[in-house]
Amino acid sequence: MITKAYLSKMNLTALRELGSNVGVKAPTSLKKSVLIEEILLILNNQKEPSFSNYGRPKMISNLAEIEGLKEELLERAKKSPTASELETRLDRALSEIKEVIVQILHKIEK
Repeated sequence: MITKAYLSKMNLTALRELGSNVGVKAPTSLKKSVLIEEILLILNNQKEPSFSNYGRPKMISNLAEIEGLKEELLERAKKSPTASELETRLDRALSEIKEVIVQILHKIEK
């Protein structure tokens, strides 16, 4: 869950982007403390988001979406290969390429 303390650590530019994405009205005109309160109200469904029809489409509309994205990213990270797995795959691919090159060279020599 996103907390006031977590948001307080973010820089103003990132907060404004988040505010814009969650539906804070005119996030660039708000002070940091007010912006944080507005974000929390919207994320906790205590205030309706305000989206305009101008600009690029907003990507995040509530806390549930943020939590869902977080979970999805964690699952993807668990499935991602480690550096050693990638190194093993690369070594295997290089060995196969070397074998093909040797076979080609043998055919050329004949």
